[in-house]
Amino acid sequence: MRGKSEAGAKVVPQWASVAGVCAALTLIPAMAWAGECKMQPTAIPVRVVHARPVALLRVNGQDVPMMVGSGVEHSMLLPAAAKALNLPEGPVPFGTHLSSDKGAIDVHATKVDRLTLGDLELRQVSFLVADFNPGLGIQGILGRNILAAGDTEYDLARGVVRLVFPQGDCEKVNLAYWAGDAPVITAPMASSLSDSDTSIRVPVTINNVKTVAFLNTGSQASALLLSTARKAGIPEDRLQTLGTDKEASTWVTDIDSFQLGGERITDQRLAVDDLDAGGDFGMWLGMDYLMAHRVYVSYLQRKIFATWNGGAVFAKQAGAAENRFDPRFATAAPPPLQEDVEVLARRGELALQFGEYTDGLAYMDRAIALKPDVARQFLTRGRIQQSMGNRSAALKDANEALGLDPRLHDARFLRAGLYTWMNERDLALADLTLLDSTLPRDADHRFRMAMMYDRLNNVTEALKQWDWWISSHSRDVRLGSAFNARCFLRTARHIELSLALQDCKHAVEKDSQSSAFHDSLGWTYLRLGDLPHAKASFDMAIQLKSSQAWSLYGRSLAWLKLGDADRARQDLEAARKVQPEIEKAIREAGLPVHDSAL
Repeated sequence: MRGKSEAGAKVVPQWASVAGVCAALTLIPAMAWAGECKMQPTAIPVRVVHARPVALLRVNGQDVPMMVGSGVEHSMLLPAAAKALNLPEGPVPFGTHLSSDKGAIDVHATKVDRLTLGDLELRQVSFLVADFNPGLGIQGILGRNILAAGDTEYDLARGVVRLVFPQGDCEKVNLAYWAGDAPVITAPMASSLSDSDTSIRVPVTINNVKTVAFLNTGSQASALLLSTARKAGIPEDRLQTLGTDKEASTWVTDIDSFQLGGERITDQRLAVDDLDAGGDFGMWLGMDYLMAHRVYVSYLQRKIFATWNGGAVFAKQAGAAENRFDPRFATAAPPPLQEDVEVLARRGELALQFGEYTDGLAYMDRAIALKPDVARQFLTRGRIQQSMGNRSAALKDANEALGLDPRLHDARFLRAGLYTWMNERDLALADLTLLDSTLPRDADHRFRMAMMYDRLNNVTEALKQWDWWISSHSRDVRLGSAFNARCFLRTARHIELSLALQDCKHAVEKDSQSSAFHDSLGWTYLRLGDLPHAKASFDMAIQLKSSQAWSLYGRSLAWLKLGDADRARQDLEAARKVQPEIEKAIREAGLPVHDSAL
């Protein structure tokens, strides 16, 4: 879609020359729906929560939040949801098995009498029942046994997935009916693995090397497989380590180009994973790509049709250059406001995801004015207000949401965070205590709850939250940060230093390029009196980030204890130059400072 201009500064669509003349893509005129090919779409409203598309479906007359899972073959329910719905248990089809990084997952089959998606009602729908722990209150996954019943349109930037049932002569027409004058990306779907295969796999090129991409709404960000990176000629020294565990390693790397159909994107930074895809695909396109495009998957034609919404295509990776975009090649933006409350609420949530806070606030103000008795709408507006720095307004919305629905954990979580940062200790602890007693042990909320308890100086509770979160999130990208936070908590409080050292080492193993992780390790070694290792850790932190004031100060302490007052003085002066109040900050954190002026 975008390539560098000759000056190498501005990023513009590959299909356009500098003068804006179409060059690399043959445009297909958008179809006017009349005559031979007619559509029967069923719209499924979707909320994007922490980069996961969640639909509220009715199962046997009860509302059940489910993640839309384009990467999952068969729809699934959590055991608790199946039990609450009184669904029968049955044997799974022969050969069906599920596994995770912790081993095999117990699974059985069930059937739902009535499943309602938008205005479509399905009868006797089969589900698998397994404890797959998606978090965020999600109780199931809507898989391709339902999503691929007809064609599927992923319009996630507008908060909707559509099941489409084309009728008539639709085998040769352009199915991107919304495109108008915008360029349409078309690509054939890769050869099926079997007659029943419904996976969305399309040919792409990375640095002009062909591979297959798998479209997966369950992945927050697009990524290459390590084998693909190597085939694309990316040398080892261009792989920057992010993390390592027993099952996989993660890196980021810069690629020269990505191409899907007529869309070519240059100079991007992508994640790289060392996972075994069984040779079926070489990368996956996640929610970043699907939020940046409107994608129509035609099982009838075995093609995908897509248009660009404008803005970044791939998730922002640390250290990546800023791209600039030419919006002339995007589809037209939707109208700013509509009177449909559900549409307004979804747009407000999506605006929050995209960081478009002013627009999001306008959407939510209007939605609340039209329907002021919906707790989640106040929650969304509260999150937007918090993101804009309007804590008092955010707190008011959190209170409104809890007044309408005291069981809305996300609203209580928002309020607890606001009370914490406003230093309302007793009120924050009251909300945190209630959350602790009602949330499951593996709830994702516990990551930030640990930080809140730490800020409130409740060390016992903070450590408990970290213990529970870390033990249940072994593959989470934030695991290194969690180890680092637990290490620093213990080091700053001068407790359980041997455990702190283990945590800091784990954090560095997860991301050896993090200056902050090496800094924490340095302070832990300093507490333990291991001066050579402390200095070496501070050296690495400063090498990665020369303006690391805390590491400069810590190394100053190490130099002094090692008997080199001159170098201690140099580092101290450098630390104070970067952060004049460094001594006060370190003392308040509970770490040692110089006994007297150097």
